[in-house]
Amino acid sequence: MVWTALTLSLWAAVVYATGGFKMALPGFLFTSRDPLRPLALAAVLLAAGYVVLGRRQIDDELARVAGGFEKAATPVAIVASLAVAAAGLRWGTFAASGVDAYGYVSQAALWTRGTLRVEQPFVAHVSWPAADWAFAPMGYRPVVDGHAIVPSYAPGLPLLMALAERVAGDCGPYYVVPVLGGLCVWCCYLLGRRVVSASAGACAAVLLACSPAFLFHLVVPMSDVPAAAFWSAALCFALRQRKRATAPFGSAAIVKKGPYPFFAPAAAGVCAALAILVRPNLFPLAAVVAAFVAWSGRAEPDRHAGWKRAAWFAAPLVPAIGAMAIINWRLYGSPASTGYGDLGPAYAIAHIAANARRYAGWLLQTHTPLIGLSAIGLLAPWTLRSHVLAPRAAALFLVFTLTVAASYLPYSVFDEWTYLRFFLPALPLLLVSMTASIFRVLAYLPPAARALAFVALGTFLVDHELRFAIDAGLTRLQANNRLYVAVARFIEASTPPNAVFLTLQHGGSVRHYSNRLTVRFDRVATGLDDALASLERAGWRPFILLEDWEETQFKSQFAASSVVGRLAWRPYARLSAPGGVNIYDPAQAHDAAPHELAVIPSSGGCDCRHW
Repeated sequence: MVWTALTLSLWAAVVYATGGFKMALPGFLFTSRDPLRPLALAAVLLAAGYVVLGRRQIDDELARVAGGFEKAATPVAIVASLAVAAAGLRWGTFAASGVDAYGYVSQAALWTRGTLRVEQPFVAHVSWPAADWAFAPMGYRPVVDGHAIVPSYAPGLPLLMALAERVAGDCGPYYVVPVLGGLCVWCCYLLGRRVVSASAGACAAVLLACSPAFLFHLVVPMSDVPAAAFWSAALCFALRQRKRATAPFGSAAIVKKGPYPFFAPAAAGVCAALAILVRPNLFPLAAVVAAFVAWSGRAEPDRHAGWKRAAWFAAPLVPAIGAMAIINWRLYGSPASTGYGDLGPAYAIAHIAANARRYAGWLLQTHTPLIGLSAIGLLAPWTLRSHVLAPRAAALFLVFTLTVAASYLPYSVFDEWTYLRFFLPALPLLLVSMTASIFRVLAYLPPAARALAFVALGTFLVDHELRFAIDAGLTRLQANNRLYVAVARFIEASTPPNAVFLTLQHGGSVRHYSNRLTVRFDRVATGLDDALASLERAGWRPFILLEDWEETQFKSQFAASSVVGRLAWRPYARLSAPGGVNIYDPAQAHDAAPHELAVIPSSGGCDCRHW
């Protein structure tokens, strides 16, 4: 009877998530579109079981079901991790599109060639001021000496991509983020298992696997998911000094002290070092983990145990920080410099309130208001008589999350919910805490109500996250980003080798896929007509490449002083797609009969070849 009721509740969950289904059988049409009916029938069956069989028998059977879910937690987490990796490979963009993706993928190609410096001696023949900046696509910056450009992004992810390219070929760099996404989901499960229970860890892992911010950055070659994966792995190793006997559905788990081998803090240090190489601005998180590792040794007979563990944790960080300093010195002229230049103006106390509202609102939008329950788990040891998470784990999670927040709340204010990606390193902790809080609340319900509420809540949360991600365009990202490749391949086939393109968003992808030179028009420190004439004198054939939304900025900069800057003629070629992309030939600006319009074809499949 219990299994029948649970089957009906799962049936209701499927109907709710899919919108129902219709099945035609010979002489019979079976339709199921209302999730409340099977859920109500499940409740009636459980109530009847209590009356007919007695409370003890039904509760015992529900306890066995809960124990079975606890045993199934590890397989569930494995499936979630593999599903995430598979989804990243299936819907991955596989394109060096836009600014960030191009910055990481192209730097990986440079690592495989053995140099991060791209020489551009021809810039010496360009007459306008600061031309080196104009010939540096977004994601790169000019060197302090000579005429060359170097990457502006941190080397951690490109190094991993370069290794993957050596192993798996041109598409290897695009496998890194999906694989690390699967690792992040698995680490989320381990965190939940170690501080709550295996069932709580599995639920948190599933919720992370469905998180819109996580999924959106699983399919693009950017550093957000890798940073979250390495920090989650570091926390897993840092928490290995305590072993737990897990308990299902939020009931109290027994904590047992166990040996804390020194490889665990050293492994945590390795993961933290990789995380810093991937996202250096989050280096304060290493201090949080180091303090926790040292604090965890206070109860050991050896009074220096904490310091020894902290030393093991710090040992891998030293070469990583040293490597970063050397790279910064070689590329940017100083160990303390970064590729981002002076970020001081981007940080302001006035940003904190606006960012706090935005990030909190985006969390509530993407993960429902239930994400607010994570505060119960984080604050319970200090505000309630009982705790949801182990006090030490709650302290670690809270300080870690606050440190992530302190790193980004004063930073520039953005209006797109996708910038929730900055908080991905803390998201597994929030989901573990939220899940633990939900389990604690459900523990106060009768077993039957607890089981039905568990299925209903889980279905609601997963369905909300996936629907939000799909409605926001997750499944369209691949096609949209492949447009960059289509444009570059068209340019490769349809323009002369000496073509140069004034552009912004496509500056990197055109260089990467078509081996054509690009100029950032926003960095052109002279009039447009003078710039075009200077390029022609240097032997180039200039074109203008703009997405529709970029034309407003281009006209604002050049239209007042240049006929060409008004873009008042038919483009040389256009890709009609979301956003739209136009290629203008300035030589046609005064023509009475411009060239026939060529429509750029879309690019399908996986074309990862680059120059």
